[in-house]
Amino acid sequence: MSRSTRAVVTAVAASLLAAAAFLGATGVSGAVALLVVVLAIGWPRLLDLPSGAGSTTVLALVGLGGVAAVVLDGGTLGTLPFVVACGLVLAFLVEMLRRDGRPRLVESLTGTVAGLVVAACGAGWTAVVEHDGGPDLVVVSAGALAAASVAAVLVPWKGWSSVGVAVAAGAAVGTGIAALVPVTALGEGVVVGAFAGVLAASLHVLLEKLPASTSRWGGVASAVVPVLVLGVVAYVVGDLLGAL
Repeated sequence: MSRSTRAVVTAVAASLLAAAAFLGATGVSGAVALLVVVLAIGWPRLLDLPSGAGSTTVLALVGLGGVAAVVLDGGTLGTLPFVVACGLVLAFLVEMLRRDGRPRLVESLTGTVAGLVVAACGAGWTAVVEHDGGPDLVVVSAGALAAASVAAVLVPWKGWSSVGVAVAAGAAVGTGIAALVPVTALGEGVVVGAFAGVLAASLHVLLEKLPASTSRWGGVASAVVPVLVLGVVAYVVGDLLGAL
């Protein structure tokens, strides 16, 4: 999967999330659950982990469990650390249950832990949409991420030089969408849009160094990483700026 295709997948995933925001918490939770499943399937292939099935299981349980925990906790992230802690225990348990001699043990464990953290971040979107003004913030954040992802690959420069362009595009689109929705302030659009640009460009630069990012599932997994990670960022920005 090429770099431009991965950017398009990121934009499509972000657009799906923005559209789901109009359905409220149920729609966003469903969209996040779908992205978590995609990540869980593709992450072991992206990192070429030796225990693919075990890693997929851990990521799926943590990601889906995080969404469920946020819903049951009334839209807060208070129980999310507990879900992540359980995921760490599961990651160690999966390695202990391996019967292949446990080759590349450290690589397998650290790769699974990194993936479960990304999966858990998706629960931030559910926390955002549970609050007043949350759906608007989801639309602003996801729209800015989609624009930043596309802008990062349209420029003729590669590598870290594309980050500045993505940040500018994310901030501009975030501000523009914030001006159109009734609740989100322009400042919130600027901040969350800039963060979306940083995530979109930097994560694409980092993950495209992996050989498996050119494969189908590896490329799709790398493309949904910025969308999931932005969930927690959007929640923190919204909370600090009083949008939630």
